[in-house]
Amino acid sequence: VVNLERDLFNLRVELARLTDNDDFLRADFEGPLTTEMCDSGGGGEGADAVRAKIAKKEKDLAIERRSVFRGWLKNVFLFQALLSAVLSYVMATSPATLFGRFDWYNNVANMDTSITVLG
Repeated sequence: VVNLERDLFNLRVELARLTDNDDFLRADFEGPLTTEMCDSGGGGEGADAVRAKIAKKEKDLAIERRSVFRGWLKNVFLFQALLSAVLSYVMATSPATLFGRFDWYNNVANMDTSITVLG
């Protein structure tokens, strides 16, 4: 993804040079660099070839961004969400099912004062 974004940046700067977009080349822009910012029209066959390369790279970048989040990472996030939902339900309804076997849960007298103050 990073290499595609770098290639797109370089191609857009080249397009700005080919289409004589001097305003873009001198401007300090903020935010993402788009093809529309760089393209002032014209430029001949060289600019058309760069526009075609930019379109292909943008399509490849969109595919890469979608495919990165499809595999095992998505499954990890789904598992974490499911686990946190189940644990939150148990902690909100009856935390004794998880912690009732431990002495420190049932005996408040041996807790530190700073923890007892919290409730």
